[in-house]
Amino acid sequence: MNYVFPPPVPLSIGVVTLGLYVLIVAFALAAIFRVFAWYEQRSPASRLHRSWIALALAALVCGSGLLYPQTRARLDEYLGFWSILLYSVAVMTLFLQFCKRPCSFVPAPLACCVAALLAIVISPLPPPLRDLGLFAHSKPECHGHLRNLYLTHMNAASARSGRLADAIVDSFPSASAPQSWRLLMLNYMERPIKHGHGVDPMADYDIHQPWDAPVNLVPSRTYKSQYSCPWSPFPIDELGRYYTAYALITGHGTAFPGGHGIKLDTIAEADGLSHTLLLGECSGLNIAWVEPRDIDVSKQKIGINLPGDRPRFSSSILSSYHTGGAYVALADGSVRFLSEKIDPKVLQALTTATGGENVPDDGW
Repeated sequence: MNYVFPPPVPLSIGVVTLGLYVLIVAFALAAIFRVFAWYEQRSPASRLHRSWIALALAALVCGSGLLYPQTRARLDEYLGFWSILLYSVAVMTLFLQFCKRPCSFVPAPLACCVAALLAIVISPLPPPLRDLGLFAHSKPECHGHLRNLYLTHMNAASARSGRLADAIVDSFPSASAPQSWRLLMLNYMERPIKHGHGVDPMADYDIHQPWDAPVNLVPSRTYKSQYSCPWSPFPIDELGRYYTAYALITGHGTAFPGGHGIKLDTIAEADGLSHTLLLGECSGLNIAWVEPRDIDVSKQKIGINLPGDRPRFSSSILSSYHTGGAYVALADGSVRFLSEKIDPKVLQALTTATGGENVPDDGW
């Protein structure tokens, strides 16, 4: 039996939260259509009191969207345009209040336009609009995460004479079990300072035990934003371990044959850096972030968001909860959104680093 990926996602917010948002949306609609025109006739003290109430509600709406992106994503999915309207009015309220204007709820059309633009700039855009790339800044977090992971790999490669870091690392001192590159890269991405000394980000992980050993359960349950897609409705497995949304493209002919990284110069001289995939989204493979497993082109089908043989699983090499495709990072540092409708032959050619295929510069 085949299961569609991405799977249908139920509304994952409480009734009270949803009711609050609906009430605010209704209140915002009434405000826009001048239902509260009587408000202007109230005393200044009364208007100021109501302005601060509106300010608090607006801050609650904007703040909740920034702090809880998964809730925001579900609202965008079920409320659509009204969710965008909600954020526009919320930001409009903040804009008018901080401009020292009385929040009369009867704004001029120009104020509405300014507020809508501010909402686009300040508030997270819903997934459909973000994935379409309608605005230069509207790329979702996955775009930035893949870009940062690419730069991290380049830093690691510079310390290895231009050779990419291995997907499965067995070179830790005294390590007796294979470890994922995601653990090694924490040394490049996480360097908090306490009392003038660096803190080892792997301090809680036992490199002498397998990744799924009971002793490593706690670190696997630690949220790492670098490896997580905030729009994923299923971020953890049944044991509470966080999935990674990104993985290396490994297998015969790739930049990581047998899980071992090759030199960037080799890729440049063969298929070219701009035609070789290094990383991609893998939400449908259900890989724990500490698990030494990546996208294997010999095990997954060539495609994007193909159905799987069990729920929440995809059999394809790329899988994402973004609408219509998945994000990838190429060896030249560019991050692109590949459509589900991409020609499988082109996608196959992009996975190889030394295959010598002829890949068009555009159309994918």
